[in-house]
Amino acid sequence: MIREWAAAAARSRAISARKEQATNRWWQSGSIASGIAILVGASWCPCPAYAVLGGPADSVAADQTRMGGHLASSKGPNFTVEQVSTSSGTVVNEYVSPAGTVFAVSWRGPRPPDLSQPLGSYFAEYQAAAAQVRPQRRPLKVTTGTVVVEAAGHMRDLRGRAYVPSLIPAGVTADDIQ
Repeated sequence: MIREWAAAAARSRAISARKEQATNRWWQSGSIASGIAILVGASWCPCPAYAVLGGPADSVAADQTRMGGHLASSKGPNFTVEQVSTSSGTVVNEYVSPAGTVFAVSWRGPRPPDLSQPLGSYFAEYQAAAAQVRPQRRPLKVTTGTVVVEAAGHMRDLRGRAYVPSLIPAGVTADDIQ
């Protein structure tokens, strides 16, 4: 009887040790960071955003209506920022060039926007590139041949930006997109 109990206890300890090793491997492999990147990219608890990169500025008023937010506009040196603030606390900035083209979108708030909408035709390219990024515990930056998407933050304070470098007006840098 004692031998059986001792054997059962040894098996239990061995199983616990294997589970702990598997958990440590999972944690250290970056699966957590990968999961967070997927959640951000797939828009976990999305807050809708509708301006499309490369699209016309006319979409901004529709965005305000769809998001149920307050629209504010401010003029930069070579661009206009259309800011939509929602009741949930998410703020989406849409950057419009003098030619009337949305060249960048940024966001900050408790939830990320649904990236499929603001990225429009660039979304599939972003998804393919994001799948190739090695997960790490730092801000996500995905750069393709035509679009750059950056996301960072922590729970209830998520922020990011997406822009098309070829559409950025002269005299404007990526640092101006906040």
